[in-house]
Amino acid sequence: MQEWRPAALTVLAVLAILASWLCPVHSLPNNWPVDTSTIWTSLGLTVIALTLLVLRVRYSFRWAELWPILPGIALNLIINALVVSLDLPIFLDTVGTIVVGVWLSPHAGAVTGLASALLTALFNPIALDFASIQAFVGMAAGILAQMGSFRTPLAAAVSGFLIGMPSSILAAPLNVTMLGDVFLGDSPFTGILTDVFLVGPVDKAISFLLAWGVLSATVAKQKPELKPVMAE
Repeated sequence: MQEWRPAALTVLAVLAILASWLCPVHSLPNNWPVDTSTIWTSLGLTVIALTLLVLRVRYSFRWAELWPILPGIALNLIINALVVSLDLPIFLDTVGTIVVGVWLSPHAGAVTGLASALLTALFNPIALDFASIQAFVGMAAGILAQMGSFRTPLAAAVSGFLIGMPSSILAAPLNVTMLGDVFLGDSPFTGILTDVFLVGPVDKAISFLLAWGVLSATVAKQKPELKPVMAE
């Protein structure tokens, strides 16, 4: 195996993810609603990023070992559908992404996030523009877990709160322009501050805590290699 290939795949995937984020952001706000060409470009970049990440994950796992990605995707979709039906002011659409990122690897977490966004986009096309956020959360969760952020529920919640800030910064231009996401006051600036310092961090703190609960109740008891990152 040539050692440079996994690193090259990771770099190319990250570049594709960044491009998929820049594509809709660049078209806003002067080109809203987003035109068809932008949508297809975002879709193509997301699929490319997903393909590159799958190839990267295959350097670390056999196909049979990647099965947790499927329930991770299902967990994202089910919890988010429940949140939407209850009209809650948070998203919780990354719980499965976080679980897989911790369970398998940061790259597998990103695969779960991108795949979830693509499936959600079948019913809600706006979700496609937030695929990069899903990928970021999956990678960040896996990296933080390797640093010990899932040893206790408090550590998981704090890590999620901190991750919620940069993920909200990435989502802010899309939220404000596309969704009219102004929670307090009448200005987009107020909405961005609310997203970055309140809604996003709280959403991710709860998501990380739920993921910790899932992992503690199921995976950590059956997967000894998770013991270094999960509490006994």
